[in-house]
Parts: sequence; structure tokens; C-alpha cells
Amino acid sequence: MEQLKNRTKPRAAQPLPRPKSVLVPTEYDEQVAIFDYARRKERHDPRWRLLFSTLNGVRLPIGLAKKCKAAGNRAGVPDLILPVHNGIFAMLFIELKRRKGGVVSEEQQAWHEALTASGHYRVIVCKGAADAIHEIEAYLA
Repeated sequence: MEQLKNRTKPRAAQPLPRPKSVLVPTEYDEQVAIFDYARRKERHDPRWRLLFSTLNGVRLPIGLAKKCKAAGNRAGVPDLILPVHNGIFAMLFIELKRRKGGVVSEEQQAWHEALTASGHYRVIVCKGAADAIHEIEAYLA
């Protein structure tokens, strides 16, 4: 009887903590969401069809990465490009970052400054798909 009194009550099962990558979508996931949205929008506004990516944020096997570099892929170029004149700027460049934790590199900052200095391009950094979509909508308005 004494042994039964000293037993502790069983604990309720605790959920395992989720990895941070599940809580904050990757830059790739955010970019896919933007292009899913763009494909829906282009049915009504063909300017959305002109949005494209540089694929700089995509992880490639080392052999393919070397081929891309030899073929002209450059570090730091913004992730998304919209070659549409909006009455003020000739093109929109978007550097896409995760909603939390994304940092602009020195190479990216140098590209942003060079593109902005021309006065012809709008260059922005967006945190996540919703931010980028909002900025594209505003640019096209």
C-alpha cells in the first residue's frame, strides 16, 4: 500500500517543439507563394506574367552552381524582377527575405545601391510573400 501512495501521477504527453524552419517559411517557400499568386493574377493583369526570378536563392549541387556561375549568374542580384514601367520606374527589383532572420549581404547591398543610383529602378527588400505581393500591387497600381 505504501508503494501506491508514493507513485506520482502520470504526466500528460507534451507536444514536441516544432523546428524553427516549420514556424518561419523558407525564402524558397515564400517565393513559391509569390509565383502561385502571380499565376492567378496574370489572368486579369498580363503584367504579372512578366515577373520572374533569378534563382539566386535556390540551393544547387556544386557542379550545377559552378556551371551557373560560368554562364553569368552573379551573387547579390535581387531575387525577383518585374520589367514593367509604372510611370516612374522602368523596373522593380525585389530582394526577398524570410519573415524573420533574413539579412541583406554585402553583395546584395552593392547591387541595390548600383541599381538605385541609376534612378530608373525601384529596389526593395521584402520580408516574406505577403510583403512582396503588397509591394508589387502598389508598384503596379
